[in-house]
Amino acid sequence: MENDVIHIEYEKFSSFIKDCIKNYSRGHFFLISDEERDAGETFPFMIEVKGLKKTLGAVATVVSSGMNEAGERGVEVEFSFDDESRNFINGTLKEIVIRRYGGLWGTKLSNLF
Repeated sequence: MENDVIHIEYEKFSSFIKDCIKNYSRGHFFLISDEERDAGETFPFMIEVKGLKKTLGAVATVVSSGMNEAGERGVEVEFSFDDESRNFINGTLKEIVIRRYGGLWGTKLSNLF
């Protein structure tokens, strides 16, 4: 399989934060895709959030392929953010979340990574 960078784009900041709390906190993320990927395969991915001036970089490792709870085909991956993205999340992004949603959510977000 090609080792192309996968791009994930969020149109809404709130959708990104919701996914952070729901999916990233587990260390797993489900990517909706028709592409077949093998367990153990690694690939880079980038997360872009509309209005956020930083693209977040990570490396994903395929855990499994198949259908999610909603019946969508894709792959379940474990991931880790690169150091620059992790520092951004725990610094600037945490501050943005605290301003928008309060200290509780900012603390929860920074504790995820």
